[in-house]
Amino acid sequence: EKPKLLFASNHYPKLVSDTENLEAFFNRVHIIPFKNIIPKEDQIDGYAQMILDKEKEGIFLWAMEGYRRFLSNGKQFTPTKRVLKAHKRYRSQYMLPRDFVSNCVEFSPDKKESTKDVESALKWYCEYYEVTYSSDMLQNVRKILVSKGAVNKTIRKKKKTLRGFDGIKLIDPPEANW
Repeated sequence: EKPKLLFASNHYPKLVSDTENLEAFFNRVHIIPFKNIIPKEDQIDGYAQMILDKEKEGIFLWAMEGYRRFLSNGKQFTPTKRVLKAHKRYRSQYMLPRDFVSNCVEFSPDKKESTKDVESALKWYCEYYEVTYSSDMLQNVRKILVSKGAVNKTIRKKKKTLRGFDGIKLIDPPEANW
């Protein structure tokens, strides 16, 4: 797929995590992280133009080299390790919660699970798949569970009052060793 849009942003776009089109989106998106932040006091006004004036021939040759690689690669970008890592991290925020719900949650009207237990299972799932857990993932799991009929509310479990979900049961994925 040829890229058609380019976005520059300080933050990743927020996505609706329960849509079926996420896989298609992630097959097309390339995250290019820019890690070097120059403090305000070290910034030089007009620096980009100064570099361009001084190095335009080298920059042009470098761009042409990249374009030739792009063409020889069937008009596909050649991702670096940093780009692949950023893509995996961004994708995991949305895809891993959906996979977790598919593999580790059973919808059952007479069952309930605490948010703490769901979070523990999600953390284990992230660790198993070598993905860094974030609270955004739990928020996405919550959205998916509610969209599929679970009720996020105060529940009673083991004689305790807890925040949790009515209508779900955590199940062990085949490879799980809780």
